[in-house]
Amino acid sequence: MGEYLNLKNAPLKKDSAAKEMAGGEGVVWKVADRGKNYPYGVVAKIYHSPPSENQKAKLKTMLKLPASQRDNLLQFSAWPVDAVFEARTRSLVGYVMPLAGDHKDIHKLYNAKDRRTHFPQADWSFLGCTAMNVARAFAEVHRFGHVAGDINHSNILISSDAKALLIDTDSFQVSAGGKTFRCRVGVPDFLPPELFHKDLKQITRRANHDNFSIAVMIFLLLCNGRHPFSGQDKGAGNLSLPEAVERNLYAFGTSASLKGVLPPSRDMAIHPSDLPDELATLFERAFDPKSNNGGRPTAAEWANAIQHSFLGRLEACSASASHHFVKGKACPWCRLEAKRSTPVFGALNPAQKLQRPNSRSASQTAPRNRVRTSRRQPQTYVAPKPKARTSRRRNNAAVSAFTDAPWFRFSGTIGRLSYFFRQVAVVVCAIAILVIADEANEPAVLLGLLGTAWLNLSSTAQRLRSIEWHPALCLGVAIPYLNILLIGLLCLLRRKR
Repeated sequence: MGEYLNLKNAPLKKDSAAKEMAGGEGVVWKVADRGKNYPYGVVAKIYHSPPSENQKAKLKTMLKLPASQRDNLLQFSAWPVDAVFEARTRSLVGYVMPLAGDHKDIHKLYNAKDRRTHFPQADWSFLGCTAMNVARAFAEVHRFGHVAGDINHSNILISSDAKALLIDTDSFQVSAGGKTFRCRVGVPDFLPPELFHKDLKQITRRANHDNFSIAVMIFLLLCNGRHPFSGQDKGAGNLSLPEAVERNLYAFGTSASLKGVLPPSRDMAIHPSDLPDELATLFERAFDPKSNNGGRPTAAEWANAIQHSFLGRLEACSASASHHFVKGKACPWCRLEAKRSTPVFGALNPAQKLQRPNSRSASQTAPRNRVRTSRRQPQTYVAPKPKARTSRRRNNAAVSAFTDAPWFRFSGTIGRLSYFFRQVAVVVCAIAILVIADEANEPAVLLGLLGTAWLNLSSTAQRLRSIEWHPALCLGVAIPYLNILLIGLLCLLRRKR
């Protein structure tokens, strides 16, 4: 530790790839001819003003952590790996950290407009995988007894493959060797209510404080950039986010109405009800005033819940290749795009416009329905491929042409054209049975006609109930076809005798 880098002779140089890692306390420079052990090299953060004695002691503590602990932290964060001294005075002026690759601020991912420019490949599964990796990163910090403290939209960076890197780690609350170096800052939009109007320099943070900020960040990722406290006061109108957070006015909570706050319209926002019930319950716990002193979901809980309850239950939407929905629920992105002029996901194309559905609202359609790295191995979690029913896969032209045919769409929702072709199929099947049987009084013919009538009724029920997924309806449509097929085969066998 402590190699002397002469700033005057410019072994350091500014680099545009490092500006995303710049914090408010200093400027980040790329180090020339350094970083052989790091995939992208290293950068040096040089403080604007000489660091205090407390900052120096904190930095030395971070550098002296056990190698195994530092190596683990370097997988998820830009943890200091060396100190920078001014050559003439030999005074500490900053520190060296690994430079990540093509990472960008997290708000450029969860903000819909920025996402289409900076993360055009992102979809809901990408956002979910990012949320899981963010939670895993903070879980690792907490595992070693540290607390991030100042979690906000500008100190988490995301890579093009959904991996997360925590930066500004020198502002973390670090505990080691019986000493605790506090985090002295915070952003109101992410600060837990119990820390409002407190002198943060005198507060020893707890993991439960971080857990509030983590829940806010996960909500922003999964709910298309909507803040969980962005509600509307029934009496005063719009509330500022800091005021809503301080008053514990979780806009999407089950008790929001009792507190006099209204959530945004479902046509304009993703709601927790669009998520698995397990995640909605975790959000309730995270933003419940009773959890201010403990009981908020931990980062590890979030990572586990997102992996199994969310990513494990995503399915592809047949209306759009970029849409996914939670199994058992309607596609929320179809609902949102019904009120928008441009798609929610995909590359930014000003000329691209959405075509409105002519016979039914996309919001009424039942389920039709991807962290900065250091020198260590990248995180293992990669966005899983969403589960998709065979009849809805879009990656095979032959399969799509067959399964998207009007007469084969057993999705539980059918439009006018599909319904018309279904009725034509009923008539054709009935005539075919009569022709094959060649005797109008055979019981087989009567059973076949009964099956066609069943098909007619079930397709009519589909047309009337084309809002949610109904497995029973799917079965009710499929069985008559099988019934007709078996009756036809039976009639053929009888004629051969």
